[in-house]
Amino acid sequence: MRARLLAALLGLGLIGQAHAQDAPALEPLGAQRAPAGMCGSYLWSRTPGQRDRDLLAVGTPRAVLVRLSGELRALRLSHSEGPTVAGYPARQRFTDGAFTVELRLTYARPRAPGEAPAIPSGVIMASSRAGWQSITPVSGWVSCTPTAP
Repeated sequence: MRARLLAALLGLGLIGQAHAQDAPALEPLGAQRAPAGMCGSYLWSRTPGQRDRDLLAVGTPRAVLVRLSGELRALRLSHSEGPTVAGYPARQRFTDGAFTVELRLTYARPRAPGEAPAIPSGVIMASSRAGWQSITPVSGWVSCTPTAP
């Protein structure tokens, strides 16, 4: 009975149509720099097999820049919570309606005044409107660009 039901559902195209490639793929951004006087959280992939130097996201407290499935996207902050370090909450959610990116980050407190906080571990969870999700382990730091004289 189960075999017939499964065959009927497959025949109707009700299951078996979704594929792993439908999950949003985070892709390297290339070199990025915050504008003068601004800070950003810079996150690199920690996925085995990917280069550690692949920059995946640059965030501010109100937006994040990512390349998802071939498109450069600036997503706006929709929710944040948790302890804050240098203005950055531990959990942040950004969206543009088609994609949602959630950052769950662990910050190391700076050891000296003016030192950039490190992000020793975290994950980027990217999801599509269709419900597909990819999860990428990351690390990085918060860095600021000095104001021009």
